[in-house]
Amino acid sequence: MRPWNCQPAGFVNNSFLFLLISKFVFEGKEHTIFSYISTKMPASGNQVWRILVVDDEPAVGEAIKMMLKFDGHAVRTASGGKEALSLFEQDKFDLIITDYSMPGMKGDELAAIIKQRLPHQPIIMISAYAEILKSSGNPLTGVDCLLSKPFFMAELREAMARVLPGS
Repeated sequence: MRPWNCQPAGFVNNSFLFLLISKFVFEGKEHTIFSYISTKMPASGNQVWRILVVDDEPAVGEAIKMMLKFDGHAVRTASGGKEALSLFEQDKFDLIITDYSMPGMKGDELAAIIKQRLPHQPIIMISAYAEILKSSGNPLTGVDCLLSKPFFMAELREAMARVLPGS
């Protein structure tokens, strides 16, 4: 289990709330912190993109899907690289958002395979290990943008604006 989890919590004052559950061990004892993050409702007239979200943790994939659908995007989810490649072959996506650490096929491996097939496919990678990956000096082949988990919706929107043409 990862040290955090994100669950949809509802709408309050024109914002969408998510419950962030962080678990950690300190001095041999497990602790849990509950906090809320929110995202303002999107501005009208946003571009609608077809997005594939790939994450091996269903709750995380669904939370990201809900945030993106909240902005009006068409979103599909996959629980791993193999399923993502199958969906990629069946459909066209404007953007792929993938987790890094997944069993079977890591996100950078998925990105490299997709870029071999469609070199201009925009790909955002999300990872709880983003800072470690950035500081390693090893480029992530096929990844256009690396975003640290957990993230705010505004950060995801900014990343999307950087990698999507005409946004």
